[in-house]
Amino acid sequence: MIGSVPFLALFLFGSGAAAAVGLFLGGLILLFTIPVNVVMAQELAPTQAGTVSALMMGFAWGTAGLIFIPLTGWVSDHYSMQTAFTGLISFPLLGFILGWKLPK
Repeated sequence: MIGSVPFLALFLFGSGAAAAVGLFLGGLILLFTIPVNVVMAQELAPTQAGTVSALMMGFAWGTAGLIFIPLTGWVSDHYSMQTAFTGLISFPLLGFILGWKLPK
């Protein structure tokens, strides 16, 4: 997750082709974390791997659709789009910090 932060910051503070490349690479790196999260959840409940996978994916997409998209729009409307995206960059940092707290 932490690897996406520099690229997302490039998107946020860059312009033109560099910003587009930053967005592409930052998003791609964040997509790489999905299988890791699903496998970690499956290891917690190995007899219910399918259920846990569906819950993980559903919770992630549901949270994004119901909370983060409207919240980002609200912040963009009231402050600026740059402020909203700056806030979104903090979530991979938070996920990285919380990941260190997980058992090895």
